[in-house]
Amino acid sequence: MSHFYRGHDWIEELPQAVQKQIEQRMQSRELQNGQPLYQPGDQAQALFQVESGLIVLKRSNKEGEEYLATFHGPGECFGEIPLLAKEAKRGFNAVARGNTVVRCLSQSDFYDLSQHHPEIFPQLTQKLCAIISSLLGQVESLSQASLKQRLANLIVDAAERHGKEEKDGISINIPLSQTDIGNMLGATRQSVQRELKPWRDQGWIGRSSGRLLIHHLDEIRKLAV
Repeated sequence: MSHFYRGHDWIEELPQAVQKQIEQRMQSRELQNGQPLYQPGDQAQALFQVESGLIVLKRSNKEGEEYLATFHGPGECFGEIPLLAKEAKRGFNAVARGNTVVRCLSQSDFYDLSQHHPEIFPQLTQKLCAIISSLLGQVESLSQASLKQRLANLIVDAAERHGKEEKDGISINIPLSQTDIGNMLGATRQSVQRELKPWRDQGWIGRSSGRLLIHHLDEIRKLAV
């Protein structure tokens, strides 16, 4: 199960000639910290790829409680699914975390390129299948796994997707706060804090320059399901 599955860069796996044509049609857009790229109800008119910075996908329920779905970092693609349905609308808030640059491929350009390059749809289909598989895994995890197990899953996943080897461990290169973690797991910040404390006391995790630092990933991996 993955909490960061949506960022798969399927464009990079296409033939170089196709990649080049996609890149030539993409338009760059700069976003300031906290600026929305799109909001729930917006018409889906483009797919996106992060060039630099970070995009957070989140939404709120009827009670106003915020749910953080995932992060998208440099090179990662997102926003394709609504693009495939006629007159589909966005279901999440996509917000810049820090100054961010995204590249946009319009719906009309996407379909034009797809007609000329049949490799595009099979590659995108692989990503969509991975999304479905991950969603099913998350449903199973929420119903069966403990918070400790789900937390271990998330941290292992973050280390594998956004980790950078440092001298004394693996640094998670996204600003993953305890509130963010709680939002992603459907738990309170206090509950996450209680689960993380023993790991911190045992020297498994720490903080470096405001980022989560994993000292003993193998120990945390043993707790994951």
